[in-house]
Amino acid sequence: MKDTAMRPIILLPVLALILLGGCAQPELPRDHFYRLMVPTPEGASSAPELPGVIEVQRLAADGLVSERPLVFSFRDDTQALRQYNYNLWNEAPPAIVQDQLSRYLQAAGIARRVVTPELRQRPDYQVVGKIRRFEQVVGAPHGVAVELELGVVRLRDDGLVFRRSYFAERKTVDDAPATAARAINEALAEVFAGFVRDIRELKVR
Repeated sequence: MKDTAMRPIILLPVLALILLGGCAQPELPRDHFYRLMVPTPEGASSAPELPGVIEVQRLAADGLVSERPLVFSFRDDTQALRQYNYNLWNEAPPAIVQDQLSRYLQAAGIARRVVTPELRQRPDYQVVGKIRRFEQVVGAPHGVAVELELGVVRLRDDGLVFRRSYFAERKTVDDAPATAARAINEALAEVFAGFVRDIRELKVR
């Protein structure tokens, strides 16, 4: 009789564990963060192209492009933009593009000194612009697309020296976000190189 009476009591914890296991939520995906690390230019100018100090402003960006989640579109519908939920840049694109562009211009020897507004230097020129596209393109052929509008302003007379759009694409082997992040670095290097080339050819003064 004792064994029969104890059996329901023993079974209750087992049933509770089964019920809890059935109600347990699946583990959420982990966030993945990506740095922007644009390859530096191969050769620097022997003499600065711009006399004085050039200040790189934070670039403007609209909507999803201004936010940290990686943005993607589909090859057959590039008008519609979407965001990843768990794949993010370590900072918002306007901030990291500003940082990488200032580093690139300094390495290229474009000016005597390249700064950002946080350094509170008195600049002679400003680099201004806007991020137009900064996205992965999903679907064959896999790839990424980057488009920046960049310009140089001469501060002594508020003259717009020039302003142009720069576009670059890179094909990728797959649609993985990590692959896209690496390809965006390469595409951005092409855009920066075009901007530097224009500064040199125009002989900005």
